[in-house]
Amino acid sequence: MIPRAALALALTTGTAAGQEGCFAVTLQGGAAGQVPAIAAALTARVGELGATVDGRTVTVPGSWDIAAREALFTAPGRLSFHAVDDNADTGAALIHDVAIDRAEVRVEVAGPALVLTRASRDAASPERITTERVGRALAVAVDGAVIATPRVMEPIRGGRLAISGGLGGLDPDDMSRGLAAPLPLQLRIAVVDRVACAAGEK
Repeated sequence: MIPRAALALALTTGTAAGQEGCFAVTLQGGAAGQVPAIAAALTARVGELGATVDGRTVTVPGSWDIAAREALFTAPGRLSFHAVDDNADTGAALIHDVAIDRAEVRVEVAGPALVLTRASRDAASPERITTERVGRALAVAVDGAVIATPRVMEPIRGGRLAISGGLGGLDPDDMSRGLAAPLPLQLRIAVVDRVACAAGEK
């Protein structure tokens, strides 16, 4: 059993990483009634990556760097737009919790771009905000962390939004999975166990 506080050190020193078997990641957070929604979101995030979900426990291949991918297990995955003043300070959110139906990563010459398809019920809000801020900067944040501060050249119309740049140094693939399958709340990793892999896991 690897306590949460020792996880990063264990993975760095090789006492957990690189061994045969799988990791069972036990998460904490949320009421009992939220467990089905939590499990559904986690399954959508990691189900195609060789991982399995049972309630708040996610079993992943032993090759995973869990410390580096912690946000994939725990971050809510909430997109918001913020005003940026003349001093480049980020202000209060203009739009909270922009609903995303689909998120994907597109490879461009300048680096990866995050392409988001917004839910139709939210389509009007980004268009209104960007119409009001043409020629001004607008910060795009994921879970409160700014990933880009583009200058609005024209209103965002339609259901697609492309975000390029450094993306706050976050992994674009994991970010896209989180945005497309948001959790109902912030979770935390409680403990990680080394376990035998079930059929289909490795």
